Amino acid sequence: MKLSNVHVIGGGPAGLFAAILLRRASHLTRVVVHERSVPDETFGFGVAFTRRTLDILAGASASVVEKLREASVDMPPQEMRIGSHSVQSGGNAGGITIARSALLKALLDQAREVGVEVRLGDEAVASDFPEADLVIAADGVSSATRASLAKELGEHVTPGRGVFMWLGCDRRLETNLFAPARTDAGLFNIHCYPYSNNASTIGVETDLATWRLAGMDVWTADTPLGDSDKKSIDYLQDVFGEILGGATLLGNRSRWMHFRTVTADRWSAGNIVLIGDAAHTAHYSVGSGTKMAMEDAVALVEALNIPGNDDLGQALRLYETNRRPGAEYLQNLADRSRWWWESLEERLHLAPPLLMAAYLSRGGAVSATRLAELDPDLLDSALLSAGLPGSSARPRQLVDDVLSSSINVAGQQLSSRILDDSTPLKVASLQADIHDPWGAEAGLAVEAAVSLAAGGADILVLTGAGAREAVLDRVALAEHIRLRSGAAVAVEAFRQQAEDLVDALIAQRIDLVRFTPANDA
Repeated sequence: MKLSNVHVIGGGPAGLFAAILLRRASHLTRVVVHERSVPDETFGFGVAFTRRTLDILAGASASVVEKLREASVDMPPQEMRIGSHSVQSGGNAGGITIARSALLKALLDQAREVGVEVRLGDEAVASDFPEADLVIAADGVSSATRASLAKELGEHVTPGRGVFMWLGCDRRLETNLFAPARTDAGLFNIHCYPYSNNASTIGVETDLATWRLAGMDVWTADTPLGDSDKKSIDYLQDVFGEILGGATLLGNRSRWMHFRTVTADRWSAGNIVLIGDAAHTAHYSVGSGTKMAMEDAVALVEALNIPGNDDLGQALRLYETNRRPGAEYLQNLADRSRWWWESLEERLHLAPPLLMAAYLSRGGAVSATRLAELDPDLLDSALLSAGLPGSSARPRQLVDDVLSSSINVAGQQLSSRILDDSTPLKVASLQADIHDPWGAEAGLAVEAAVSLAAGGADILVLTGAGAREAVLDRVALAEHIRLRSGAAVAVEAFRQQAEDLVDALIAQRIDLVRFTPANDA
């Protein structure tokens, strides 16, 4: 497709990478990037890339990935630290972490090298470019472009229940660390990883009640925009300083925020197209924001450069068709991850290996059989902690081993985890097609479950739609009900979904499974 004049609003990873790829595809295309910030004002600390994402980006631009690798450090193993107890998982092999400033410098250098016009300190809007063939809106989660076209694009912005803050520290941590800490106000949790030889990124989160009780709502209100919330940072230094080995916490316009999940029914309107956080966000706990943004850039330029197609609208629709399934999959996984972290305190009674296994399987991306390959020692420790049979040495038999294990429910010893009509116990069913397991609708389902248990039900069976996403939703709700009702909880699903159910049994989200009859499949 012949594009003579392209303007990119936003000089973050999405906008710069799209500009680089467009210029490489056609040096006849004028590409201008408008970025309201300047390098010295770069917000944030570090960014992580998995090996798979690096492979995708290298397929589009090997030279960019080479520069990223030169400025990066290797992604370390994950660590879950609960008090004095710790467990690690080494499933990040091949990934890298890099300072956001180094990432942007590498992309800026490459953009200028291929002839992209980069205008820093230039705050632009789409209406500034009536002559443009294409306007790429890469202006982030607070996209003014998306907001100006909210009705045409079908904009949806949903805030999270808790608050979070990005910080750094002056030390290269040895692990990708998750560590909750209790204070007089409540529970705070950190997600950390190194991004250079002498610094690490730290994400801190807590619930609103804890935030308010600590006085942080007042500190947030008193902190001018553009400044760091020094009082909160000092408070968190006292809480996490020892956990971080004496490292000093660092701010960079750091303040408490609500995470916002952004979706849009359509990603383009006329000659304007959204990419990156302007089009979609995924909770930071899955580490996919920059990945999604740069993969958007790859998909957009591929769609614009299909030979023989000169229809811009068709190309933009193709970009969305190709990218939306992957983005929605990650957003769905990220939703489950966010809800898991928001309710972390509910499962801190679990042994660290179980908690790590529960964390890895929280969104449905890492199964027990996959864990047998990635980290057999962790899987074996989790099975042992859960009192379940099976071994990473026999991954093909793992599902059957767990399902055939016995369980005591209400004084009755059941010979397997598969619930059938022969059980002597009182069983009650509850239909539950609820996406958010800790939201208001879920609260009503929990109340109904508690009432059924109080009425004598020994086992509560959650039923509902048969799609995998619906089953994962049911499993997450089952954990909430299990924690509140005191009854054993089973989830109904098709037999081909047994692996997801076994993950839930290991993580103690459910007690039993009931398979839908084959003729209902």
